[in-house]
Amino acid sequence: MKNKILGIITTILGIIGILFVECIYIFVREPTQLDELFLPIALLIGCIGVIILITSAISFFSLKRTVKKQNMMHHKFDLKEKQYTDVYVGKIEEKKKSMQRKFYMWGMILSITGLTYLKLKYDISIIIFLIPIILFVISFMVRLTKKKISNIICGISVLLVCIIAIWNVVPRIILENYNEQFNQYIKEELPGYPSYYTTDIEGLINSAIKNNKIGRKVNFIYQDTNYTTVDELTQLLSKLDTKKTYSVQTTYLHYYIESITLGTYASRFFSDFVQFEGEQRGSVVKALLSQVQNTINSTYEDLKINMIYTNETNQIININVSSDNVQEITDLRNDIDTSKTYKIEIQSNVSNEYECTIIITSNN
Repeated sequence: MKNKILGIITTILGIIGILFVECIYIFVREPTQLDELFLPIALLIGCIGVIILITSAISFFSLKRTVKKQNMMHHKFDLKEKQYTDVYVGKIEEKKKSMQRKFYMWGMILSITGLTYLKLKYDISIIIFLIPIILFVISFMVRLTKKKISNIICGISVLLVCIIAIWNVVPRIILENYNEQFNQYIKEELPGYPSYYTTDIEGLINSAIKNNKIGRKVNFIYQDTNYTTVDELTQLLSKLDTKKTYSVQTTYLHYYIESITLGTYASRFFSDFVQFEGEQRGSVVKALLSQVQNTINSTYEDLKINMIYTNETNQIININVSSDNVQEITDLRNDIDTSKTYKIEIQSNVSNEYECTIIITSNN
């Protein structure tokens, strides 16, 4: 009886210790560092627990099978003796109780570890987190007097943790897999800077074509036109230059990517130039040239802006914009006719965010 009580107390103290440590992870943690530390700890606890449970189960059923064989042989040669020997019966009962204790203890430990992981990884509500914990505590309290009821409560709590895991993990996996088919082609310009681009527009649109054949649809927006159906997306792909880099803006509906807006990519230093792109009046070209000069004069960065201007006679003028060639920009601005239209194209290099090319072509 003393060994039994001691075993139960040890089990309770061990689980309380794990609860204490894991509560520290949840409520007193540094979000980045402790989350990274907890995952290998959770995996280690899980591996140890699974190994112990599998070993105990194999040992128990092996002993039971051995006893059954012994009884069959005994029954074959002496029909008067049909029962197991007291030694084997005692071993089975002892092994059975040991296995039950291990399943009880490690069932709780694995459940609590998994619950803590769900809290850290998927940010489940504190109420959902505490319900299984409270049930485990109740199971502790009644275990000394009502072991069967304690096992039932523990089993319910373990089942509840499994339901919570399925309820939270499965939809997240589906969501992450859905978004990842597009996000794999989308890159972030700088960590924490809300500017995204793709260097593989063909792969991005083909993933949308594949996705939109069945199920949830994603909508592409390019130059204020929507493309959703397979035919529309195929038409969009034929319009785009697959060798160019495009800016990407995603919008979400219930955390799923709903639409993707494509545009001309320009690094953070030249993003203001994109608004001037397209067929524009001469007055807009003049405003762009002023913006270019202001950008050069207002930044301490070593920016390089190459301007390529083609006039009505197809004469090409190249200007490497700097604070030292203000007169060239002034001459180009004077050459622009406000009554005419021009085509403006912005080209920015992903590999070098400090360089940009502006192409201005007169419409003859």
